[in-house]
Amino acid sequence: MSKGNPRLIKLPEVKNRTGLGRSSIYGEIAAERFPSPIKIGLRSVAWIESEVADWIERKIAATREHSETQQVSANHTKPDPKAHTSTAVVPATNKALERLSSGEAEESYGVNAR
Repeated sequence: MSKGNPRLIKLPEVKNRTGLGRSSIYGEIAAERFPSPIKIGLRSVAWIESEVADWIERKIAATREHSETQQVSANHTKPDPKAHTSTAVVPATNKALERLSSGEAEESYGVNAR
């Protein structure tokens, strides 16, 4: 934080700079991931500009690091074609197929499996 001459910015400016909406900003504050505002009046708050700028810089850095990590791993690993096929993902569908192939569905639902 700048010790010299800190500048205070109000919510519309914070929203404009971050691209977040009011609810998202206050949600991030509650989760302790965004700078808290300071009280400047009975019913008025503002944010310290340098703290918001630091948050933006951290977000940019984290996004760039994540993007570079994904790009490096994508260049060094081959995708597993079976990675997205799991019987645990669709148990209801698997059970329905088992019933269909056993003939149980024919009896229960009047479906002709053959």
